[in-house]
Amino acid sequence: MDVLKYEYVFDELKFTNDTYDHVTLHKPTFILDKLNQLNEPICWIDIDCLFLHKFDLSLFVDDICLARRDPEKKAPHASVVYVANNQRAKDFVEEWKNRCNIQKNNPAYEGGDHSQLILTYQNYDQTKVKINQIDNLCSTGRNCYINIGVSPGGVEAENIKYRKFGVV
Repeated sequence: MDVLKYEYVFDELKFTNDTYDHVTLHKPTFILDKLNQLNEPICWIDIDCLFLHKFDLSLFVDDICLARRDPEKKAPHASVVYVANNQRAKDFVEEWKNRCNIQKNNPAYEGGDHSQLILTYQNYDQTKVKINQIDNLCSTGRNCYINIGVSPGGVEAENIKYRKFGVV
């Protein structure tokens, strides 16, 4: 982040009793807290992502901009989430947060924030918010700006309980 000259904020949060999926459910709450604290648009980028190329923040022109990892599936990915500092965007993230909060109380839940983001995107009234999905923003390959990091179940996933949350 320093090399690319992006301004960023990290807060260290401890999640010692949560699983990988349950830790990720805190993401929309953190995003909303930072929107209100910083009072400016933010871009969430998962801490385990690797920047392959600097991208121009002018890509983010709508209320919500989401990465689309697989253009064929047409489903958003939660590794990179831009949120404008307006009520329309906050309402969308609030809905995502509500879906995640329901799952926090379900010890058997497996799916993390990503599944809840997809459900929010699919079921949210799209006339209330402008959402853009950006192809090739992030991927597990090299033909993108940001390489997606860990997957659930690996050693890295277990260590996420102790990682920092942050926004650009």
